[in-house]
Amino acid sequence: MTFQPAAAKRYLEDQVLSASPVKLVSLLFAGALRYLDRAEAAMQRGDRAESGKQVSQAMAIVSELRACLNLEAGQQIARNLEELYRFVLQQLFEANLQQKPEYIAAARSILQPVKEGFDAIGR
Repeated sequence: MTFQPAAAKRYLEDQVLSASPVKLVSLLFAGALRYLDRAEAAMQRGDRAESGKQVSQAMAIVSELRACLNLEAGQQIARNLEELYRFVLQQLFEANLQQKPEYIAAARSILQPVKEGFDAIGR
């Protein structure tokens, strides 16, 4: 079977364009978690450049999730999410700076259950 990047890209675009807002958030969390897995693997290999690239991608997603919060409409839930995102970003900053996978594990321990919550809402 031949890999067809154009078809895969089209499928992903269709999935994103047809997704509900909750599903989009879930997809963002899934992406951030994938980047964390890659960053951790790169750290374990000693590939600082690659781990930095992957951590930066995860941070970009978390930053976007944080920027999209509506603190007025979301009230306490939005404020709680903002604090969680702030913590995750700090952990990822430290992971990148110190090249310590335990910081990635701390970030993952926050993001995974929040993603699962959005997955449940989406069902």
